[in-house]
Amino acid sequence: MSRKDRNFDETVFDTIIKKINVSKAHIKEGAILKDIVTRKETIVNKTPFVIGRSKDCNLCLSDERASRIHSVINQKNNLYIIEDLGSTNGTLLNEHPITKSIMKNGDIITIGNTILLFINK
Repeated sequence: MSRKDRNFDETVFDTIIKKINVSKAHIKEGAILKDIVTRKETIVNKTPFVIGRSKDCNLCLSDERASRIHSVINQKNNLYIIEDLGSTNGTLLNEHPITKSIMKNGDIITIGNTILLFINK
């Protein structure tokens, strides 16, 4: 599902991304996942880093379209790799469905209705 399907206006979406501020203090500690709606920042300070609805996940989503254990982020050789764990609705990286993909700074991860900005400097 693209941003357009979720009633996003491209200009508004790009403006939101540009306005999100990240505390530089967090960057030393690991990559950051920032919810573009709530602006909540979560530090990816260890891997594997599991994302899903389960309270046992490192990032617990309140999103009915997310699976209990939806995806995982691993780090290898200073690269962050996201992998879908067979979720019902899939994981999107920059609007493209993925099974496993290397992430770069500024990538957009979509899990259910949750949109996360990946920050790694």
